[in-house]
Amino acid sequence: MNRILAVALGFFLLGSQIAFSEVAPVKYLAGKSEAGQPHLYWFGAAAQESSLIYDAGVPKYFVYVFDTYEDNQVLVRFTAPTRPCLIDTLSALISYSRSGDTASTFALSVRRDTGGMVPGAYLSLDTQTVRWEVDTTQWAKVGGLGILINDDSSFWGTLHWMSYSPTSPRIGDDWSSNSGRNFVGFAGNYAPYFGGGNRMLRAKVLVNNPASENAGSFWIYRGTDSNSVFHIATVDSGEFSFLDSPPATGDYYYRVSRWQGGVESPLSNSVLLPASPTGMEDREVGKHAFLLSEPFPNPTSASVLFSARTDKQMPLGFSIYNLLGQKVFSRPAAAYPAGEHQFFWNGRDDSGRRLSSGLYLLRFQAGEEVLVKKITLLR
Repeated sequence: MNRILAVALGFFLLGSQIAFSEVAPVKYLAGKSEAGQPHLYWFGAAAQESSLIYDAGVPKYFVYVFDTYEDNQVLVRFTAPTRPCLIDTLSALISYSRSGDTASTFALSVRRDTGGMVPGAYLSLDTQTVRWEVDTTQWAKVGGLGILINDDSSFWGTLHWMSYSPTSPRIGDDWSSNSGRNFVGFAGNYAPYFGGGNRMLRAKVLVNNPASENAGSFWIYRGTDSNSVFHIATVDSGEFSFLDSPPATGDYYYRVSRWQGGVESPLSNSVLLPASPTGMEDREVGKHAFLLSEPFPNPTSASVLFSARTDKQMPLGFSIYNLLGQKVFSRPAAAYPAGEHQFFWNGRDDSGRRLSSGLYLLRFQAGEEVLVKKITLLR
């Protein structure tokens, strides 16, 4: 009997050792294609969250830009603590416009920093509606962004007002020593904000901690199916990136694991990256190139982003149609200079009403040329 108990206890302890020896996986895998080559960046088990806060913590006023709508925005330029880093969360302290308000609709976005006073391409755009029931103020946030920051040392966080609600919500201002990171945007123009303190926009990012990672190595997996990937390379523990050269043009799934003490961790999240020179559709408008990106994200539950690039000034505009051929939204064509320009649609009609789930057609016009893309709304 004692021998049976001893054997049982031995199996229990062995099982406990196996359970306790499980290796923690990497926290997040991100990547992008660089000149047609997939470039992976991952954040290890020891990666830490870093909060980017430039306000004093307590609002003195809640403010807005204008009573009338002119593409009203408030912006904060954030500095990445190190590169690469991963933007996880953007948040804003907001309040209602006036007593009796029941809801406020707005958008939070992350954009690249071009180095000047004008923000660059959209990296994310999330439309939200906050209900005012009990609380008169609250932190509105969008999390799980997973935006890789590697080429730039800073990025923009933005609160956008809707055309039908230019004064609601209002955003907190600490009215303390201005950090010089605050901007306002309206009518396509951007300017530093020195009239008060710091607008209460905050970001949270993930950064690696190599000194505490304690991994023997990382294994890189690749495949054409996210559930069927194969080991292609091993990277030393001090490295957190890998530049791949796939055997052929196409789309590839990647995953990463950690090895520690001879034990492999579970695989990371999968990332799908193209091995191709560009992800944009190239067309000719007269003698001038016109490039239109795919709408992102697609499908979407709220807003979509897309960009157009020309090498000459020309009128750009777009309309949204339902499958009955009815025009539900339009942005009239206006003259744009040569370069890349970002556009977004918030999933609403011209009257500001939320459209129902379904397939919609984006009809984009550049000069005399028209391109059509599909957008799927999932409510």
